[in-house]
Amino acid sequence: MRAWAGRILHVDLSRKRSWTIPTSDYTDRWLGGKAIDVALLTEAGAWSVDPYGPDNPLIMGTGPLTGTLAPAASRLHVAAISPATGLLGASNIGGHFPPELKYAGYDHLVIRGISDEPVVLVIEDDSVRFEPADDIWGLDVMATHDALKARFGERSRSMIIGPGGENLVRYAGIRSGTFNSASRTGMGAVMGSKRLKAIVARGSGSLGIAYPERFMDACVRMRRQLAESAPYKNMMDTPKMLKPSADDGYFSYGNKTGLSGPNDGVVDGSAEVLRQHRTGKAACFGCPLRCQDVIDLPETGPFGIQCDPRIELNYMAELSEPRFGWLSYIACQQMGLDTTSTGNVLGFVVESVAAGDMSLPEIAADIGLSPDASNAEVYLGLIEAIARRRGIGDTLAEGVARAADRLGPQYKPRAMHRDGLELASPEPRAYMGLALAFAASERGDYLAGFPIFEMLGPEFGGAMARDIFRDASVVEPVTDRWTFEHKELVQFYMENISTVSDILGICRWISPTNGAPVREDAMAELLTCAVGKEYSGADLMEYACRCRDAVHEADVKCGKDRPRANLPDRLYGSIETPHKTLAGIDPDELAGAIRRYWELRKWQ
Repeated sequence: MRAWAGRILHVDLSRKRSWTIPTSDYTDRWLGGKAIDVALLTEAGAWSVDPYGPDNPLIMGTGPLTGTLAPAASRLHVAAISPATGLLGASNIGGHFPPELKYAGYDHLVIRGISDEPVVLVIEDDSVRFEPADDIWGLDVMATHDALKARFGERSRSMIIGPGGENLVRYAGIRSGTFNSASRTGMGAVMGSKRLKAIVARGSGSLGIAYPERFMDACVRMRRQLAESAPYKNMMDTPKMLKPSADDGYFSYGNKTGLSGPNDGVVDGSAEVLRQHRTGKAACFGCPLRCQDVIDLPETGPFGIQCDPRIELNYMAELSEPRFGWLSYIACQQMGLDTTSTGNVLGFVVESVAAGDMSLPEIAADIGLSPDASNAEVYLGLIEAIARRRGIGDTLAEGVARAADRLGPQYKPRAMHRDGLELASPEPRAYMGLALAFAASERGDYLAGFPIFEMLGPEFGGAMARDIFRDASVVEPVTDRWTFEHKELVQFYMENISTVSDILGICRWISPTNGAPVREDAMAELLTCAVGKEYSGADLMEYACRCRDAVHEADVKCGKDRPRANLPDRLYGSIETPHKTLAGIDPDELAGAIRRYWELRKWQ
C-alpha cells in the first residue's frame, strides 16, 4: 500500500498480547483516520459497555496522509465510548506521535482489556511490549514526558495521561509532548481505566508515495497558499485575532451569565503577557501555520499554548488577571485535563459561590489551601484538586451534569452541558450558527460545525460562501449571525469538510473550518498523488457522509434522543450586559434548523 503503513495493531492489556490485521480490509469503504476508528468501534459492538470496563476499546487512528509531506499531516483520531456522555467519544491530536506510529508500521491502534498494574505500551517497529509504569504513575504530564525520554531516548514519541486520567476524571485528556492534547469527551479517563500510563512509539520505516513529483508540486503549492492566507497571519498574533470577536461578545463571561466586551481587559492583558514572555512559535509535524505560542513564565518554565484557551479560562472564571489564563491552562496540561470542560466547571463554581451555595474560603480549606487565598489561587488549586479527586474536586471531577445531581436541585440550572459534555466558552446566543453547531454536532461541541461564514461577516464570509455553495440566495443568510435560515447547509458542509480532514489525518485549521484555503478538491489531489488511486473532492465528501452516518447510528444505539432543541434552558433566555443585550435562542427555530439538518443527512 502507498501512504498507508498497512497494519492495524490490536493490543489486549489483560493478556499482554498483541496482533495485527491489514488496514486494506477497511480502506475501500472507510479510507482511514476517524472513519476506520468508527468502523472498528462499530465492529466491537460496545454500545452498552461500561466506559471504564475492559470491553470499551480505546482506538487511535492516523490517516493516509499522516506522516507525509502534505501540509499539517500530523493528526490522529481517538475514539471510545465516552465516560462523559455515554455516546461515541471523539477527540483529535497532532504533534509528532501520529507520524511516528506510522513509521513504526501501524495506521491504527486498538486497545482492549485492563492491565493488572500500571503499564507503558512500547511500540518499536515489529516489537510491541509492555513495561511497568509504577515509577511514573501519579506524575504530572511533563515529569512523565521527561522520564519517558530518559528511558526510551529523545527520538521516542509518546501519548501520556496525567493524574486526571489516572483518577478517571470524566473530562481527562491524553497529552503528547508539551503542546498537544486529545482533550474532549474523556479519552484520557478511558486510558486511565486501563491502567495505561503512556504509549511510546519509535519507528524506522518510511511511507511510499505513488506519484512523488506530483505530490511534491501539490504540497508546495498548498504551502504557498497557506503562507499567504489570513489564518497564517492570524497565528502570528493570536490576541490581535481574538480581540474583535471578544469585544463583540463572542465569549461567554462566567457560566453563560455574561459576555466578553471591549473594556474587560482580558485580551489586552493576555497580549501583554505574550509580549513579555513569548520565546518563539512552534508547530506540529509538517504544519506551516505554527499555532502554538511558546511562553516561558518564571512559575512554569517553557510551555506551548494554542490560540484561545488562555482567554476562555479567564472569562469562565470571571478573572481578568492575565497570568491566571496562562497558569490555569498550563495546570490543565500538567494534570491532563480538558481546558474547555475545566473552564466550564470553574464557571459552575463561580455561579454557585455568587448564589451563596459555595464559599471560596471553604473550598480553599477543603483542598488544602489557606482560607485567605485569592480567587485565582483557589481556582488554580481547584484544578489539581479535581485531577487528584481531593475534597470538592472529587465531585467536580464527575463533570457539571453529574456534580449538579450530587449537590442538589438548585445546582442543576447551572450545569451548562449537552448530553453530559460541558459547553465551550463561545456564546451561542450571539451566533445562531453556533447554536445549531452546539445542538446538532456529534459530541455536543461546536468545532465540527463551526459557522465560519457568520464569523467572518458579509465581505470575507460572503466570498467564501459564494465559492462553496454556488448559490447567491444562500450567501446573505449564512453570513447573518442572527438567523437560522440556511444554517443547516453550513452545519452539513462544515461537518463534512472537518470529517474529511479527520479521515485523511490532516489538521482542520488548513481548511475552510478556519477560513483557510485548502478545500476538498485540493485534499483529493494530495490523496490521489499519495496513494495512486484517483479521488475527487466529491468522493471525499461522500466518505465524510458515510462516517457521519456511522457516528449517528452508533449514538442511536447508545440511546441518543431524536432531534430537539437540546441546549441548557438558560440559553433560551435573554442576557443583558452594560455593553450588549442578547435575546435568547428561539427553541422552535432551533428545532426547525435541527430537523432541516437531519433531512439533509437523510436520517429518520
